[in-house]
Amino acid sequence: MTGRLSGKVALVTGAGAGIGQGCTLLFAEQGATVVGCDIDAAAAERTREEAADRGLSVEMLAPFDMTDPAHARRYADEAYERHGRIDVLVTAGAIAPHMATTAEMDFGAQGTPTIRAEVDVVFLPVRAAWRTWRPRAAARSSASPR
Repeated sequence: MTGRLSGKVALVTGAGAGIGQGCTLLFAEQGATVVGCDIDAAAAERTREEAADRGLSVEMLAPFDMTDPAHARRYADEAYERHGRIDVLVTAGAIAPHMATTAEMDFGAQGTPTIRAEVDVVFLPVRAAWRTWRPRAAARSSASPR
């Protein structure tokens, strides 16, 4: 269904490769305004070029590290300032975990970075984008019959 996402603004973390890249290209094909980010600026640029080769336009912001609260906030803020809304957020960014069994994993050297790679890359962008959704949700609920 071409155009299914027309008029929507979609943010995609990890847009430089893998699932993030796939979502970026698919959402653009479906008509969304896509603002992607990646920690790897070269990978982000390759995705932007691939989109352009398909006749699509995507915006890429890089390098942005979604384990850094300031980066996550700046990403959401820049997208919101450019487009006045955020309708979709895909947190596809990932950092390779330290593979070991729980019993063998050192908390500081392996456990903490793995937790950050799995949790922070989701929590921080959601928290940053949430600030843009709250006013819209409040407006809808106050306009709705109770």
